[in-house]
Amino acid sequence: MGKIEISFKNQPTHLKIFALENSETPLYSTMETGKTVSVMLSTGCYFVHPLSDKSSKIYNKLGFQINTGKQTVRIGYDQNNTGYFR
Repeated sequence: MGKIEISFKNQPTHLKIFALENSETPLYSTMETGKTVSVMLSTGCYFVHPLSDKSSKIYNKLGFQINTGKQTVRIGYDQNNTGYFR
């Protein structure tokens, strides 16, 4: 198990996390996003997809991996809604 922490400069309206093998059904989905979201996940490969109701806010999908022994993966989205690893 490991944790993903995702922080945003511009808060999205939806956040979804998918297993890399299945982009149809999210493992985690919420409409209650804040400036920072933390989710516990099993070891594996995933991608995060923040969404906004406003067409002017487009976020990129970002893939990440939870490894055995690695406690936390940290991702940030900057003022241009571009994802990066922190």
